[in-house]
Amino acid sequence: MMFVRRVEGVTRRDKVRNEDVRSSLGQEVTMNIMKKKQRRWKAKMEKMNGDRLVKQVYEDEEEVIGRRPRGRPRKRWSDNFK
Repeated sequence: MMFVRRVEGVTRRDKVRNEDVRSSLGQEVTMNIMKKKQRRWKAKMEKMNGDRLVKQVYEDEEEVIGRRPRGRPRKRWSDNFK
């Protein structure tokens, strides 16, 4: 964000919000860009043939057998879409 502020010519002392700096330069929030790319990849995955390894792993993600590790459950890629 510091680089974007330099491009705009604004410092933190000017008390301009990050959202305002981003909108004036026409930039998107990084998280929104990531979510958009994940949705695009998911659409590609759904169109893939069933014999591709990536598609097989995606479909069989829930069928893991074994003990769970201690601590917080690990995040899965598919949890982003629920």
